[in-house]
Amino acid sequence: MRTLARTPLQLALRPSARLRASLLLLVAAAAVAVWLSALPRGGLLAIPPLAWMAWRGVARCAGQTLALRADGSACLIAADGGERAVEPQAFAERGPLGVLVLAENGRLWRWPFAGDVLPAALRRELRLWMRDHAQPRQAAAAGLPPHRTTKPG
Repeated sequence: MRTLARTPLQLALRPSARLRASLLLLVAAAAVAVWLSALPRGGLLAIPPLAWMAWRGVARCAGQTLALRADGSACLIAADGGERAVEPQAFAERGPLGVLVLAENGRLWRWPFAGDVLPAALRRELRLWMRDHAQPRQAAAAGLPPHRTTKPG
């Protein structure tokens, strides 16, 4: 296992094939549900734009690498090598699915992933990095001492 003090944890942000396949199944199910329901057939026209927005959301950070450093800083490295500072805000996972929330210049970016993109070992390292670095910043912003998630008392 890598030691974060020596090398940064680097995560290739790429779209998940599992999430895309699930999205295609949901779009097909939505079209069938609207077709078989008592809703007007015009409701089918709403499905493609919604599907396109979801498809783009799955691939939002594609082609970039997230570097998490031992000092608590993080940056997105573009394919051309340019770096942009980001601040990891939250990391939520349920089984093999999860979402990493990044803040850049006041704007939040959500990177959804599945087990095909982020294996269990990297998810564990990301979870540990977030525990050690992101929560102390959030606790300090909320006026709490580091490593405490609730107010005493």
